[in-house]
Amino acid sequence: MRRWRLFGNAACCLFAVSLTAATVIQPTSGVVRGHILACDVLDYHGTSYSGGPVTVLKGVVRWRQTSGEPTLVDVLPPAVVAKQLVSADAGFTFDLAAGRYVLVAAPAGDYGAYATVTVGAGDDLVVDIPNGCI
Repeated sequence: MRRWRLFGNAACCLFAVSLTAATVIQPTSGVVRGHILACDVLDYHGTSYSGGPVTVLKGVVRWRQTSGEPTLVDVLPPAVVAKQLVSADAGFTFDLAAGRYVLVAAPAGDYGAYATVTVGAGDDLVVDIPNGCI
């Protein structure tokens, strides 16, 4: 009788361990961190990174031909996912679901420099947004 009780307890422990191993949750998002690169082409301001708002848009940049001219203009995706106000020499960090995004650094209501990124589950990416003065 004692042997069956030990066997039963061992079987329960093995079942619990296998159930726990089967329910490990896989990440569905990734981390994107970076900076807004400073515009120091003409004058050195002593900072490596600029401050300002960073907006995350879900999707990809498209190009549209302007009427009457053979030039293309950038069309950014409209869906805003997140925003952060970054101070000078500081960085941003976003936890984003897997997908494609555009990171935009610009004054409120203004068009600015951007960087594109594709985030995978479990990623930890560094993406710096280029300055708009070059």
